Amino acid sequence: MSLDSEILYMPCPCGSGSKFKFCCWKKYRDRIDDSMTRARVVQAVRCENSGVYAPRPNREAQELSDEAREMLIEDHDTEKAMELLRKAAELDPEDASIWNNAAICEWEAGHAEAAAEWQRQGIEKANSYRNTFGFASMAIYLHALGRDDEAAGWLERALEDRLPLSRDVVVRVCFALALYRRHRDILDYAADSCLDDDSRVAFFKAVALANLGRTAEAAEVLRDADEFALIHPVGRYLECIGDGCTPRSVRSGEWPYFTLSMFPPARWLDEDLREGRNPFDRPSGTIVDAIEVLAAESFRTPAELLKLIQGREDAGMEELRKGLERLAKEDADPALPPGVTEARDEARRLFIHPIPKWKLELEYDGESEPEDEAERLLDGFVLPYNDRHCQLFSEDGDLPHELALLVVPQEERPELGMCPDVELVPRERIWDALSDALVDFFENCNDDKSLCEVRCDPMFGGPILTIRNGNRTESFMIAVPERNKWG
Repeated sequence: MSLDSEILYMPCPCGSGSKFKFCCWKKYRDRIDDSMTRARVVQAVRCENSGVYAPRPNREAQELSDEAREMLIEDHDTEKAMELLRKAAELDPEDASIWNNAAICEWEAGHAEAAAEWQRQGIEKANSYRNTFGFASMAIYLHALGRDDEAAGWLERALEDRLPLSRDVVVRVCFALALYRRHRDILDYAADSCLDDDSRVAFFKAVALANLGRTAEAAEVLRDADEFALIHPVGRYLECIGDGCTPRSVRSGEWPYFTLSMFPPARWLDEDLREGRNPFDRPSGTIVDAIEVLAAESFRTPAELLKLIQGREDAGMEELRKGLERLAKEDADPALPPGVTEARDEARRLFIHPIPKWKLELEYDGESEPEDEAERLLDGFVLPYNDRHCQLFSEDGDLPHELALLVVPQEERPELGMCPDVELVPRERIWDALSDALVDFFENCNDDKSLCEVRCDPMFGGPILTIRNGNRTESFMIAVPERNKWG
């Protein structure tokens, strides 16, 4: 078999200082596949060297722990998983992974104090184990409890391990560093670990680069993180870089590291609000971070969150209040054009900015010409929407390619396999081309009014206009064909 030369000649994962080819390569070559990334090769060698893959003395405890982990990941049943982990810990108290998993169970269930206690016991009872994951976890749990002085000590212990055993360890350390916005430390630790080409690690690395103003480098790294795109906002961050803007964030100008799916305190807060519980009954360390995630992800409006923290003087609240006030001001759109109503566009749910769609009932006076109706719809409906929500040409002026105008007839019985017509026109003529297409539409109208809808195309940046007149419906999409460079 052959390995990529970059992997063969990298520093050996064992830390000897020699090149991998002249150190551990021969020893582990039969267990390394040529399709493996550098991160997977590094992880395999380090785990093999440290004995991680060796069977645990108590097989029953290991089986219980594995079953509990599967139950937590697939069924999200923390209660049953904890029952299994308690039994496993009694059978083999020196297996650090059991304690780590038990702490994660309590954390996912919203019990930060219990999570920290399980983690502390695991570090004490399995003290012969290289538990960098546990050190970073202690920093995370203690931060949630508002005990940042203690958390800092555990995080520094985690950072001492420059040869972490697995990508899970690196991700955990990066998670803890992200809580404190330590962007440069994330880059340094990811690079030192030699596991920074793993998709999960790459996401933290990319956000750190973006927060340091190195967005071109961040875009390259994000493209390597595409395997993790369903959990992390990889696509929409690339969209922001392409548009030359910053994602929605309470911290002005910063890129958020966390989403609702990956940050349990935000889920706790959202659940407390839905169930009518007081979220401030929880430890104070979780509140600011959780509110930031909910605001950035648009699960709660800035105005709603401002009302929630009214009168609060906890640590970080003043900065949070200023950020929410800024977001609330940004969300206060100017008045809609005459006759236009606004509706939620469900297609935008996965994106940071929940862009609405506009609706308009266009009535004809019986005297205007198709050219007049096209101008009225374009100037009073499509262009204002584009300027407010799409900003199609804000960053596209220097693009060397043309724009596409798609005309999609949608009849009651469309022909099988019918494809839209595509008209390629120079950027400066795109609105004229749309106007011509609208004139053709209005020349064939039978009813005295048309129902119009315009929404944003999230992938290519332009507006999609749909017009219905009687049984006739047509859609027009304006796009930059090569804008989606990461797809």
